[in-house]
Amino acid sequence: MTARAILGIFLLSNLTSSVGAQTLEVHQNIIGLTGSVDTLFPAWGNTTRISLSSNAPRRYRFVGFEPFTDQGGDLLLITPAVGTTPQRVYVALNPEVVPYLRPATYQRFMQFALVDHPEVVARVLVTVRLFARGLPAVKAVVAAATMRQEASPGDVVTIFGEWLGTPPLQGKFGVNGTYPLALGNTEVRFNGIRAPLLYVSNTQINCIVPQGLAGQRSASVVVQRLFPPASFQAEAFHLPLKETTPGIFTADGSGTGLGFILNTIAHSQTVVNSEVNPAARGTPITFFATGGGQLKPPYPDGGLVVAIFIPPVLPVSLTIGGQPAQLLYAAASLGEPGKLQVNAWVPQNAGTGEQPIVLKIGDNDNAAQKVTIWVK
Repeated sequence: MTARAILGIFLLSNLTSSVGAQTLEVHQNIIGLTGSVDTLFPAWGNTTRISLSSNAPRRYRFVGFEPFTDQGGDLLLITPAVGTTPQRVYVALNPEVVPYLRPATYQRFMQFALVDHPEVVARVLVTVRLFARGLPAVKAVVAAATMRQEASPGDVVTIFGEWLGTPPLQGKFGVNGTYPLALGNTEVRFNGIRAPLLYVSNTQINCIVPQGLAGQRSASVVVQRLFPPASFQAEAFHLPLKETTPGIFTADGSGTGLGFILNTIAHSQTVVNSEVNPAARGTPITFFATGGGQLKPPYPDGGLVVAIFIPPVLPVSLTIGGQPAQLLYAAASLGEPGKLQVNAWVPQNAGTGEQPIVLKIGDNDNAAQKVTIWVK
């Protein structure tokens, strides 16, 4: 569940502060700020403002928040934080904090002081109300390489929907060498097993199918938004599972057509395969795939691959233009969980022009994906 925010600024009777002849006052110009925590970029898209004044022009500075209710993080951004009265001061919701808070009412005092008389402090009470905006909803779960609605253990999949998460976040390896099982306030479960998260946004999640699903024919995929102590989850999406679901990543990310393939040229340099840069017969190529199923030895879900050769359990083969291609390497891609790196020779007897390239792992292949490579 996400939230929308309404920012209200309420004046208190003691906002005027004075010592001797020095005064500092806070005046309200515009009431209220509304916005969605899913669209807080740019941060200053919606603002409210207050005015600071004194009996004569004086330098002021923002001196921080005073919690009025128990809460963590600074909910607001203040600019300019330092200036000279009279001055308009703009206030906006903090996109680094607000999207991750649970729906509730939060209050703080903003405090300003005169630079040359720091004992002269004026305060204004700010109330931020966060409301539930919508339950997460999953519209599709597809293999990241093929864009087909099927997957296998260890596969990289993409979940499409709405209210799935916070502003975009990239997963990073943790101290245990694996991708996180929760990102922002989102987690994904396959048949109750939490999945490592590579990327989370409001409309898309990239994650890895847990290896614990080996041998199962389908997965109930559930996206949860966590707002401790409460949580909200999408209706389960049922995803067919196979032992392997080979897929080659394509140049345009559509799941079909020209593969994202690297031709090896002189001195181990590479160039991206294309019509103007075809691969020569008898030369090596490299491409990346997913859907290889279980690995040997078994590897932790979402774990950082550092070993040189961790291949799929099931046999791997490749054809280019219908001709068998000799494999040089087919194993987990270093540093990229869920992906396989495949190195192979372009067959000497392969046809020229745009040719189909088919990866087979176990009993399954990616022929339906219709991936191609240019050959000369």
